[in-house]
Amino acid sequence: MLSYDERRRLGHIETWLRIDDPNFAEGIRAGLPRAPREYRRWPSLALLVSGLLALFVAALFATLVAAVPGTAAMIAGTRLWMRRQLDGPARPRRRC
Repeated sequence: MLSYDERRRLGHIETWLRIDDPNFAEGIRAGLPRAPREYRRWPSLALLVSGLLALFVAALFATLVAAVPGTAAMIAGTRLWMRRQLDGPARPRRRC
């Protein structure tokens, strides 16, 4: 059985989770959790794929106009991917 302090702390954690990532909290409640926001990789993958597509179009039509945004998107996507790979998920600030 949990003590009063432990139940209170668990309530704070539940409230924080519900505020921070409501979809994850609802998934936990329903028994079908989805990955927390910090672990989702699709934004960085979308940037990488769009950058590759823009570079492919630039190479196909020999135009610099598509190469510049493609290169920028690839750099941003790679930076986002590597930051999450090396640092892990963002750590939430402690709330008292």
